[in-house]
Amino acid sequence: MLRFTGVIMRNVTFYEDLPFPETNIDIYRGIYYVEQWLRRILLAALYAKYGEKWIESVPSEILNELKKRRGGLRGRTFLDCENNSNVIWLSTFDELNKLFIGQELWPTIKYFTKFARAEFTEKVQFLREIRNIIGHNRATTEQTLNICQGLVNFFRGGIDNFRIKIFKNEEEVEQDLELRDGVEFGTLNMQLYDQVHPEGSLYFLWESIYFREIFALPAPRQHNLVDIAEIRDAFKELEPSLLAICINMSGDEYGIIWPKCMPVEYQSKIISNFLSSEPCVWTSKDYQSQNPKYLCDPKIWFYGDDLRGQNEQPYRDEPPGQSDQPQGTNIIHFPPLKNG
Repeated sequence: MLRFTGVIMRNVTFYEDLPFPETNIDIYRGIYYVEQWLRRILLAALYAKYGEKWIESVPSEILNELKKRRGGLRGRTFLDCENNSNVIWLSTFDELNKLFIGQELWPTIKYFTKFARAEFTEKVQFLREIRNIIGHNRATTEQTLNICQGLVNFFRGGIDNFRIKIFKNEEEVEQDLELRDGVEFGTLNMQLYDQVHPEGSLYFLWESIYFREIFALPAPRQHNLVDIAEIRDAFKELEPSLLAICINMSGDEYGIIWPKCMPVEYQSKIISNFLSSEPCVWTSKDYQSQNPKYLCDPKIWFYGDDLRGQNEQPYRDEPPGQSDQPQGTNIIHFPPLKNG
């Protein structure tokens, strides 16, 4: 029985004459989820601390290697796949770990996730080992899946904390009022409400400690889903300044998030671009039917109403102890790593 999907399946199925381990599929899904969110968290921390020039903070030995990989992306265009050139999505697990635990960036990472640094590094190394098994098409077992689920559960705690901080509910928005820079926020808010808006449209601007977001609230429209290709194209020139384009999975609502440490004229351009493009981005085409290379772009972040009312996971101070092991019916005590 596989545990990620909750569906009873055979451990092995035959693809023509070749036995295929179904556990590989569930393990890949779990790792894909964690890896995508870890990259998003890292990017958010870099934007929060360094703004749109975050790439200058990446150590040169890592950045040079990432730029070489980025140069190879041009050869993929004929494959018609998601091909975002953001270097964070070109990094290995080892490089991700080095960037995460850097002395200057870690306090921001900890604010977003409440991860403990030593435990985070250990679990990343274990996840990397399992990822390599899947990447090299080695057959996994129920035990491999069990271990992977324990790792995924650990990372989900930090990911959930991050998601709650990014995708605000109404109560948290009100709490953030005291964090606003009165002059700068007021200027941007005036720009928002001085514009001529389409009839019935509703917009809102808020800020947290590190970010600002403008979003379109639910309103009567002919269509209520966002055309992902259209909105990516609308913000193509401003993409380096954006943390994310956030889209409510249930429709009728989306927002643009950017770091508040950027020059105010850049922020003003984002708001102007949002107001001019918003009436054109709506469609009746459901998200599952839209093009995956746009839908899965690293800067398209979906969220749902499931986050409302959730609380952050408690912080465990470093160093981690026995209580830091994965909890639940499938407790796996990880052996110590020789190079950890």
